Amino acid sequence: MPIEGIPAESAVAAYLAQHGWHIYYPRRDVGFDFIISKPVDKRLVLRPVQVRSRYPRRQSDKRYFGHQRTKLSQTHPDMVLAIPFYDGGEVLRPLFIGFFPWSQIRPNRDGETYRCLPAKISGGRIGIRRDFRKFFDDAGCALMEREDFRDQQIDNYRA
Repeated sequence: MPIEGIPAESAVAAYLAQHGWHIYYPRRDVGFDFIISKPVDKRLVLRPVQVRSRYPRRQSDKRYFGHQRTKLSQTHPDMVLAIPFYDGGEVLRPLFIGFFPWSQIRPNRDGETYRCLPAKISGGRIGIRRDFRKFFDDAGCALMEREDFRDQQIDNYRA
């Protein structure tokens, strides 16, 4: 079921709800867009979520695409940085959604901003970098259920 024409936070929440996650919105937005929970086996998984959408400004090829200087108002070791990627067209439907653990959110040298560059632009089209596939869409949604989600790594990370 496509998620079209709704804000990024709502698109991510709808996607997560379709996959059995419960969504809790804060009374005031002071950092995390929402908290998600899901009973898995005999435990309850809780994750704070920040959503940062990504639209290409220009379609020139880029080996690394995502967020390079993102300010995160709050961080947490069990958090999820959800990044819906859009093609910049008229239909506001994410091409794909990435769900990234704290281990994949890298601090910049300035100490105030972070980067996560899981995509690329090739031939004018946004794509997922090979080593990051496990964090996207259904696979990424399932990965969030794991106890070791916060420590998930990829091979050959260079950003």
